[in-house]
Amino acid sequence: MKKKLLSVAVGAGGCFLVLSGYWWASAQYLQKQADNMPSGCQAHYSSRAVNGWPWYAQLDTQNMRMVCTPLLAARSSAFQIIYAAARVTADTAFWRPFFVHVRLISPMV
Repeated sequence: MKKKLLSVAVGAGGCFLVLSGYWWASAQYLQKQADNMPSGCQAHYSSRAVNGWPWYAQLDTQNMRMVCTPLLAARSSAFQIIYAAARVTADTAFWRPFFVHVRLISPMV
């Protein structure tokens, strides 16, 4: 009985360790993707946090504002595309490892 209980505890601990490793790698991936803006674009936000441990990694950004200037514009202020959202979340989970869900929560400006 003790041997079975020990093997169950070791198995659960191993699963928890694997889930934690996946969460950490996913959180790093989401943060890297959020920092890599397309050429000519800048993103500003008031706060950013990673949540969801250990089941899924979720990057939560508050008061996000993205300003893009097309590369062919004569001047940088000649034409800009501005998008603002009160909250932007991006998440991925171990049951769908090749997909990132992005949610924009607020009306588009």
